[in-house]
Amino acid sequence: MISAISRLQPYSLRMLLAVSLGAATLAFAMNIEFFTSSFAASDMRDLVRSLKTQLPYWSLPLGWLAVWIMRVHAPDSVLVGPAPGRPRAAIVVRQLGALSAATLLGALLGTAPVVVVMLTTQYWTAPDLVSFAAVLVALASLLPVAACAAALTGQRLGLLVAPLLVVLVTLLPAFVINDQLLANRPVSIMSTAYVWSVGLPARGEMLAWQVELLRILYFGLVWIVAVKITTGLADWRAAAQPRGLVSLSWLALPLAVTAVVGYQQPILVEEDPGDQVRCEAHDRLNICVYQIDDPHRGFIAEAFAPLIRLTQTDEAVPFTITQDLAGAAVTGPGPDDVLTVGRMRRDAAEWLDVELTSAAAMLSGLGVDCRDERSSALAEVLTHQLLLRAAQSSPTAELRSAYSGRLDETGVWNEEAATQLATLSDQEFAEWFGLRRGPIAACALTTADLP
Repeated sequence: MISAISRLQPYSLRMLLAVSLGAATLAFAMNIEFFTSSFAASDMRDLVRSLKTQLPYWSLPLGWLAVWIMRVHAPDSVLVGPAPGRPRAAIVVRQLGALSAATLLGALLGTAPVVVVMLTTQYWTAPDLVSFAAVLVALASLLPVAACAAALTGQRLGLLVAPLLVVLVTLLPAFVINDQLLANRPVSIMSTAYVWSVGLPARGEMLAWQVELLRILYFGLVWIVAVKITTGLADWRAAAQPRGLVSLSWLALPLAVTAVVGYQQPILVEEDPGDQVRCEAHDRLNICVYQIDDPHRGFIAEAFAPLIRLTQTDEAVPFTITQDLAGAAVTGPGPDDVLTVGRMRRDAAEWLDVELTSAAAMLSGLGVDCRDERSSALAEVLTHQLLLRAAQSSPTAELRSAYSGRLDETGVWNEEAATQLATLSDQEFAEWFGLRRGPIAACALTTADLP
């Protein structure tokens, strides 16, 4: 068995099928979470963001595959070598070209089920497909990058160095060079980085297809340069050709392109007119959500209505709940009449558990911690009362459970204040709360303000 594997050529049909199957399995396993209910509200942009962050995870399989490929270019190898009409460059190009294509095809097949579901159930644009293609090309370009390290260091050390080089190539540009060395400067190399340190695009935006096309061309350039360097290093290691080390000068080409593109700073995202929030009235509430969360409008209105009834007593004033962080679709008369919530990219219960904390703080005016210990104690009592009353008036067991879960994180540090507030009805509490919004927001509430 071992001898049969050792005789298997790196670009044989069986090897290509094995690599494609392995890549497909890895890609499917990494993205199987998109089939769960927690990620039901996900689209192509979520998938592309996820695929980018997964690129470093491919370092080990790609690195070890590169070591296996380059083993035939060792000085004592008799499996393959240059011959008249068959230069080493042609061998390396055929090896890396075939296996890079197999890796790309496998990753495409592994993500295909997720892509099909998203394209048939969620909103998408042509730039989404271009950005998806850019990630696949980026993945394919990492195999010859790993092969460079394998050719330079040999088989044993290459098992460590080849995966490490893939990790460095994917993480250094964004997290070290862009975020640390170029921080607060008018230069950004994010457009040529494998992994982005920011979660673009946001809702209402789409990746600029021009930049994504540039990324495809750039990663193609990386593939060509890496193959050139690998060929030279293979000659240097297998045939002791010192001129093979000159191939390292090819590194200047992608570095120069990165510098030029970084100086030009192309815009990474642009507005997507088809992905803006749409507002609908639910009683006095104006619910503005993106298309992907349109099925959850009723749930969002029902979830926050108990809190809004307690903190917004003027029934004649409309109140807006929006997912638009820029506030472009906000129709309320002032900032106190708007609640901004996040996308429901997870299941409803988990989403509400996260959003209730910030919503209670914003609606109550208690978003800032009070420095005075006495004021902090009263603020805790108020938060506890709001959540308790909202839980009691919630129409469903699911909502009551969500509000009750937040109660466990609040304490009653002033029993006297809690007792006094507990004697009020919901309407009396809302009226009392409305008259004291100023002192509450200023952390100036005292026991004299209690009913």
